[in-house]
Amino acid sequence: MSISRSRRWIRRAIAVIAQAVCLLGGTAAAEPISAFVVDVESSDPSLPPADVRSIVADKLGATVLAVDEPGAGQVRRSITILVRRPEKQIIITYKDATGLEKSEMLRLSADPASNAEAIASAVGALVGETRDQGVSIEKHSVSNAPAPAALPPPEIEDPDAPKASVGYFPVNLSFIYPLAFNVGRPILRTNLDIALLVSHVGEVDGAQVGLVTYTVLDVEGVQASVGALTGGHMTGIQLGGTFAYAGGGITGAQASGIFGWSTKEVRGVQLAGVAAQTYEDIDGLQLSGAFNIARRQVTGAQIAGGVNMGRVRGFQLGLINVSAEVDGLQVGLINIARRIDGLQVGLINVTASLAGESLGLVNILKPGRIHLTLWGSNSLLGNAGVKFASKYAYSIVSAAIHNLEGEVAAGAGLTLGVHLPLKLYLPGLTVSGDFGAYRLFPSGFNFTGHAEVYKTRLIASYELAHRLTLFVGGGAHLSVTGDENETTSFGPELSGGLEL
Repeated sequence: MSISRSRRWIRRAIAVIAQAVCLLGGTAAAEPISAFVVDVESSDPSLPPADVRSIVADKLGATVLAVDEPGAGQVRRSITILVRRPEKQIIITYKDATGLEKSEMLRLSADPASNAEAIASAVGALVGETRDQGVSIEKHSVSNAPAPAALPPPEIEDPDAPKASVGYFPVNLSFIYPLAFNVGRPILRTNLDIALLVSHVGEVDGAQVGLVTYTVLDVEGVQASVGALTGGHMTGIQLGGTFAYAGGGITGAQASGIFGWSTKEVRGVQLAGVAAQTYEDIDGLQLSGAFNIARRQVTGAQIAGGVNMGRVRGFQLGLINVSAEVDGLQVGLINIARRIDGLQVGLINVTASLAGESLGLVNILKPGRIHLTLWGSNSLLGNAGVKFASKYAYSIVSAAIHNLEGEVAAGAGLTLGVHLPLKLYLPGLTVSGDFGAYRLFPSGFNFTGHAEVYKTRLIASYELAHRLTLFVGGGAHLSVTGDENETTSFGPELSGGLEL
């Protein structure tokens, strides 16, 4: 049993005892027409129950009693006010002497004065509607009213029943609201809601199924439909054939055929066939066929067939990844991150602050990591390239010129390597090792036949000045030439050059 339900039981018990005392003493009072029992539950410190009851009393000009006050048991008119700060909602339900209930839901704002004004206006409207239906409100003294002949037994609330603040019926069936069992009660609480076309209820504690389903407040259980929407928190599984929306966040799983949306935190899994978006944090997995957007942080994994956007602490995988910060692993064809603390693997990597490693064909890091490189070697006479360096790795995209069997041949190549600064031993000294592959074109850009050179090198470089580094190295190379009859040659590799 929850704390709130225990409090209700205590209040009911106190009310019953008060009634018994009044009856035994012969001083039972009639229900004052100008009196209301006001039950307030508030999770907002700016709206404590006592202040809310004062707002109601000032608005109605009537006597207002709490549920546990003496005499509350004789009052048949009640106002229940539920203030939910996490969901930013105020739910007000008025029950008149005939048992007729009317409810209204307000949006909780950050301004206490605005909330007080909204509560007063809503209470006045609800009570005024009932007054127009023939129930007059007059001022009488509670103590001077005659005693009633008998009192009906107090209604005992089932602690396991849904909250009465939104009304309750175990099963609700809708054709298209308001053609539904809950006509006139759009914030009904139910255990099973079935929508032939469109349903509209307040809360679901169980299951909600149909074509288009909408719950104003929370859903606990399963919501499954072609279009699934809840304005509050989704706890359980939300399935939408086309789209799924949770206004108060998700604890569990949301899956949609096209588009999934959560305006608050997701704790669990968010899946979408095309696109998924979350306005707050994700603690778990966000997976979609094309686009993922997380406005705040993803702790876990973000995987998309197209584009990922979000601050990631974990794993990000997609064709294009865009992130303010990555603390973990980022893998894609194009990776863009303001800061990387981990590993970035892709064809093109871009980052402004690298606290880990970036591996790619083209690494565009903070200023100073891209260099023009010029060198020569015995296997390829002249070379010019652009070197993209990260903390310990680098790549060189280059062009070459060589004398191939008496003809001048141009070529292109790609080199991948690792480098290790030896600043502790000699400032400016760096050792590196790499592997390169080149294609020569002796007779125009024709890819028939073979004219390839493969080489591996061990290099020592020394920074003479800023943007001026001298390097020399040696290793081995393998040349493959010929058309139908291939010729291979293996030999040493000697090279030297400048890095600018």
